[in-house]
Amino acid sequence: MVGYVYQALWNPAPDWRIGAGLTAFVMTRADTNHYMPFPGVLPVGSIGYKWLAIEASYVPGSRNNGNVVFFWGRFALK
Repeated sequence: MVGYVYQALWNPAPDWRIGAGLTAFVMTRADTNHYMPFPGVLPVGSIGYKWLAIEASYVPGSRNNGNVVFFWGRFALK
């Protein structure tokens, strides 16, 4: 998978930020298109304090597959 994330960020309080945006990507899977690349777009959100943030994306399900919320952490090296 290779992609890009864009988020608009808001600062509701000093040192805090909230983000919302989209990720656009191209990926391959063995069970989808026999490893042929396909594009996708998913929503992304985040909440951060100073140099640390928790981000998430929602992956909708399809027939015989469940919905997934994928969380990850991010930190800035300064």
